[in-house]
Amino acid sequence: MLYAWKMNLDRLRNNLLNVNVDYTIADTALTVVQVTSLTIKNVTGLSEIGDTSINFSALPENWAVNESLERRFAYKPGEIFTLLSPQSLPFNTPQNLFGLQAPQASHKITFHVVHRSSNREQSFIKTINQRMYYAPRFLVEVLTPIVRAIPGEKIELRMKNYSRDGVADTIGVSHEAVTSTPGLFRLSFKEAEQYLTLYLDWPKEIEEGTHIFPVTIDGDEVAQFAARQFRAEIDRNRRIGIFTPANNTLLKDALRRLTVRSANLVVNPERIQQMDSLDVIIVDRRALTLETRFRDKKASLQAFAEKGGHVIILAQDPESWNRAPLWDGLQLAATQQFDESFPLQNDEQHPVLNSPNRLTAQDWEGWLYRRGYNFVSLGQKDGV
Repeated sequence: MLYAWKMNLDRLRNNLLNVNVDYTIADTALTVVQVTSLTIKNVTGLSEIGDTSINFSALPENWAVNESLERRFAYKPGEIFTLLSPQSLPFNTPQNLFGLQAPQASHKITFHVVHRSSNREQSFIKTINQRMYYAPRFLVEVLTPIVRAIPGEKIELRMKNYSRDGVADTIGVSHEAVTSTPGLFRLSFKEAEQYLTLYLDWPKEIEEGTHIFPVTIDGDEVAQFAARQFRAEIDRNRRIGIFTPANNTLLKDALRRLTVRSANLVVNPERIQQMDSLDVIIVDRRALTLETRFRDKKASLQAFAEKGGHVIILAQDPESWNRAPLWDGLQLAATQQFDESFPLQNDEQHPVLNSPNRLTAQDWEGWLYRRGYNFVSLGQKDGV
């Protein structure tokens, strides 16, 4: 409480004296043993008579300022300070690899501008907290960490160079159970990044379950991904049409991993093309928001369903759905549930959970992802 009172008092004093520190820092993302520069351009609010210093005493001991152990420097407008990071840093970038258990999204380096005036009321301390992000020198991030062990499967990689040295090499998957096309990359400068797609080949069928495979550069493991092998009985004779405004969606990935063929639907003012040749129509997530023309096709979808077709509508934005619902009387309200212990009712005897693959309560254990986007309310429930 005393510390907070002191900080608030300093903040009030600085506001009354119109204190401002104009500075720039060359890098906000650093790796180990890396130099960056801090320039103090100007400090306002100084009295005519007094001493002003830049104090780095809040930096950890293993940081170096101007290649020395000195922590206090006389203020000179425009002076450039060199900061050298230590041999070990608490990495927090990218968040999905290093920041999941961290209490804060970033770290900070702190320095103080201290002005001692002959008039005590004009003395002040200005504290500067600069947000910083710490990362390895070279980073390989698997953007598709879980795939299915099927022909044509792929993994997406993002590579980023946090060092000031350029790097170029070949990355790939080389394992007795799975190999990939080689990926060539070149990262010539600091914070250069490149995206690669590696297509996987499975020389032999692997056992059912989850398997971990390495991604390597010159035989050295730089990342991992998981491949799952499981049985899934699918009626591949069904002709499926997808309405999605996006080129790459989770729906398309899911159907591809189930080895199901599908066609993209084209919506024109008169009709939905290819509808008459389909058995199933799937309306993708947020499609009514991203493609407003589909909202007018309620009658066409209803006629398709009445002729024996199946219409599956994935979660939509409540505002777009409620403005022109595809099902009369059905209203949506936005909700997000991330809680691992959120109660889930599971009717294990329901046909949907028993065919073609049986789902039990155990399959929902540890469910950490979003369970539902919307609350659903029905005005008329007859026939549901």
